[in-house]
Amino acid sequence: MVLVLAGGACTSASEPGQASTPVPSESGPPVSTSVQPSSPEVVLEFDGASPGEMIALIAVEDSGARTAEWIDRLDGTIRRIDIDDPSLGPQTVVAINVGTDGEQRGLLGQTIIDGTRYAAWTRPADLAGDFELVVGSVDSDSVDSDSVDSDSLDSDSLDSDSLDSDSLDSDSLDGNIVWSAGRAGGGAIGGVLDQLDGEILLGLGRNTEWDAETDVGGAMLRIDPSGASDQEGAALSVGYTNPWAFTVTETGEVWFADNAAGPDPDDPSVDDIERIGRADVVEDRNDVPRIAGPGRAPTSMVELPEGRIGICGFLDNELRAYDIVDSDAGARTALQPAETIMPCNLGVAVFADGTIVTLAQGDNGETLQVLRP
Repeated sequence: MVLVLAGGACTSASEPGQASTPVPSESGPPVSTSVQPSSPEVVLEFDGASPGEMIALIAVEDSGARTAEWIDRLDGTIRRIDIDDPSLGPQTVVAINVGTDGEQRGLLGQTIIDGTRYAAWTRPADLAGDFELVVGSVDSDSVDSDSVDSDSLDSDSLDSDSLDSDSLDSDSLDGNIVWSAGRAGGGAIGGVLDQLDGEILLGLGRNTEWDAETDVGGAMLRIDPSGASDQEGAALSVGYTNPWAFTVTETGEVWFADNAAGPDPDDPSVDDIERIGRADVVEDRNDVPRIAGPGRAPTSMVELPEGRIGICGFLDNELRAYDIVDSDAGARTALQPAETIMPCNLGVAVFADGTIVTLAQGDNGETLQVLRP
């Protein structure tokens, strides 16, 4: 049995998940640093990787093995490492043909539903130079992990010449497409995936052909995993800028932290500000109050042990815990900052025993870190 636990991931000219304009750090009640039962350990360093390359972290438990699985956005691969025996090194489990020109294109999100892995990515440019954002199932056997040098972790380690061509099927590299957003811009296109009631939940940004046709901004979009590529999908809520940080809790609550870029959709005379709220409560993201101060550039969100919500910030490189509180919108509709847990700038996931894994900026660059209970 494969158990996939919470995880999430990132928008901007400089990194996935952040808005295309700089966003300062968050204000509000003081955030205290609590004493943890252990200190985070760095289990992997991504030599040569820049912030925004390693994203979309998930936690997978299968037949007793516990693996942290993440995306290399630019080379189109999904990799994993056994967190209980990291000496085995990382393995590549999926490789996909992706288009990466622009600010935030590439392989963007992943989730596993009933044993099938789904991903979101931008296809290579067509003859007109356009990039298409798609969601599809991807074959975890499309890459022979033995044909990949697991010790090579820099961004050039999996170029087309480094893969065994006999182990790669060109059809599997394209995936089985179940939905398309059409033409996608270079930034604020979204692409993070989760699951909701057996369906794919996509955080879709506003810079796509889908938005141009619907004129509703981005969306939290439900997609039938067995549907055809021309299915429309069903919007849970709309009006988003680039919802990379979101999570579905065990009870089905859908929390989001949407980035801000450019003018406020309701008042073009002022700049937009990040919003944090419940996508399953509001129909339009703009009905959620702006946060009470500058933001953190949220990149990833997860349900933490004891029912709190964790959010990673690109600007502060922190995983912060938030208590769920009531607001004018109803019970359990707002978050109150509580404490800082560990470093995190681009991804967080939690295993069943409470072990937390993050993608974080370390002393020597990008890292994968583990905090055990």
